[in-house]
Amino acid sequence: MKHARVLTFGALLFGWALAVQVNAQVTISGETTPEDEGGFTFNSGLIESCMTEARDNLGSEGYRRAIPDAVHDCIGLGAADCMDQTDYSTYGMGQCLGLEAAYWAARLDYVYADLEIWADTMHAHVPADHYAIERTAPKTLKRMKAEGNRFRRASCQFQASTYWGGTAAGPARGACKLSRTAEQALKLENQLRGICGSQIGDGIREICKTREVTHQ
Repeated sequence: MKHARVLTFGALLFGWALAVQVNAQVTISGETTPEDEGGFTFNSGLIESCMTEARDNLGSEGYRRAIPDAVHDCIGLGAADCMDQTDYSTYGMGQCLGLEAAYWAARLDYVYADLEIWADTMHAHVPADHYAIERTAPKTLKRMKAEGNRFRRASCQFQASTYWGGTAAGPARGACKLSRTAEQALKLENQLRGICGSQIGDGIREICKTREVTHQ
């Protein structure tokens, strides 16, 4: 579906003091493939178009250095657009936040999988009798993933608890999960770009080549 629109987001993502703030004005156009779940439509194309615009404005080198700050305002665009199609009930907000959180979770899983391949490659190329930090990469990556998941759950549970059991607690938790997941995905995607742009990326050139095509 082709479309062209200017989205202006000020103040808070859905008008309340929840967790994701969006303060951006971006022009979005191009092909998009909305996802529908239970009558709620989430359009990932809004996020990806925003990120493409950030890359075009910064250039590939500036984009790599600036992530995630340069694209932070892209986080939440899909959920906000989804909410515009609802009555802004707590149920509707929760569904929309969940749809975008799932999008970022898929990106996070994807970049973790690529980093696991890189970590295993580094481990295999370091001599067994030579202790180097590269040999710890597979273990530390798994630990980072597990502890990152625990931190996200705990921090978002705490965020929800600050609403004293009110109806905003659910959307607050959802907005926190969306934000935490997106930020981690962007950071790791940026880290992988750095690996691909250096000598230590030699073992995963095919992955790097694919990511140039499939990721912003």
